[in-house]
Amino acid sequence: MTPSLPAFVGSLPVLVVAPHLDDALLSAFALATSGTSTSVLTVFDGEPERPVVTSWDLVCSLRDSAEAMALRRAENDEAMRRSGCAHHSLGLIDQQYLDGPRPAAEADTIREAVRSWLNEVGNGIVAVPAGAGAPPPTSAVFGTPGGARRRRLRQLVGPAGQALLNARARWMARNTLPAAHVDHLFVRDALVPLAQEGCGVVLYEEVPYLWGAPADRSVTDLVGQHGLRALEVTAGVDLAHKARCVGAYGTQVELLYSPHGRLDSVSGLPETERYWLLTALSAAGPSLDHPRRRV
Repeated sequence: MTPSLPAFVGSLPVLVVAPHLDDALLSAFALATSGTSTSVLTVFDGEPERPVVTSWDLVCSLRDSAEAMALRRAENDEAMRRSGCAHHSLGLIDQQYLDGPRPAAEADTIREAVRSWLNEVGNGIVAVPAGAGAPPPTSAVFGTPGGARRRRLRQLVGPAGQALLNARARWMARNTLPAAHVDHLFVRDALVPLAQEGCGVVLYEEVPYLWGAPADRSVTDLVGQHGLRALEVTAGVDLAHKARCVGAYGTQVELLYSPHGRLDSVSGLPETERYWLLTALSAAGPSLDHPRRRV
């Protein structure tokens, strides 16, 4: 029999690791709001030293990274208040504000933050993205920093041309099946190995990326690569409460893909959320009740 979410979690503390400021409540709302010992850690919520202009921020009607991150952090504060979740910040930089690949050493930073939490609570569940979505492009992600050439182009086309460029980008965002986000994959790949150390690692299927491709293939590949097994749980969601909490992310939610309506509405959200508990093949079973060695 497939366990329910309460049986899945038990009385253990839960840390939902969110790549970005809206990911925890969009994708793992049932888990994040499952008890008083649950908290959220957002990884990429830092601000570049100098303001950066990206196409994503522009289509969200945000001037640059400084304005965007200030407003998004304020939105997240309100979303956490509505949901009742405790929130922690790691302060790394969103991929869209980087000029190249993310430094590999940041994986160690993420692992150490999670290890610190695990050692503090003694035994707990760490929830990480599953990697849902269509295969990501080999080129830079949508939102790549606007360079001098792009800024010159925008200056040449003038306000009317810029409005057309933004309108096209908004249409593409709302109507294109989402590809897996490289920041999600980075966080996942940094933390899944903790399951081999006896930690309780849970994958959550991401919204809106699940409409690009569900996470099943990604989960299958992960368990094969790392010598793990996965126990799936489907959880019901209080959609009205989730929609109200997600509605706090006003700068983002209008442009996120959904085939059924806005993600701050009951009709636009998936009726259920999916999770997978990872355990090492050598473990006796899927339960998290066995002693976990400190990391």
